[in-house]
Amino acid sequence: RTVLRDGKTAVSLSGQAVRDASPDKAHGPYPLVIVSHGYPGNRFLLSHLTENLASKGYVVVAIDHTDSTYEDMQAFSSTLLNRSLDQLF
Repeated sequence: RTVLRDGKTAVSLSGQAVRDASPDKAHGPYPLVIVSHGYPGNRFLLSHLTENLASKGYVVVAIDHTDSTYEDMQAFSSTLLNRSLDQLF
């Protein structure tokens, strides 16, 4: 579940991934991809891409950026400050 660009309208997204699936530890290590959404956006914005990458053996992390989602968008200067900190975390 997430919200549309208006920051209020709830929507459900569906895909083919299995939520909370056990990782395949036998064949790793696997490459990591960090998906950083646009301004504004959210971690679900590129679900089609993240799910596809995961199906090809990547570990994919999609994060929400502080003050940069549809629900909590602030001035762009906050994104400039917080985005790299979010990614490092």
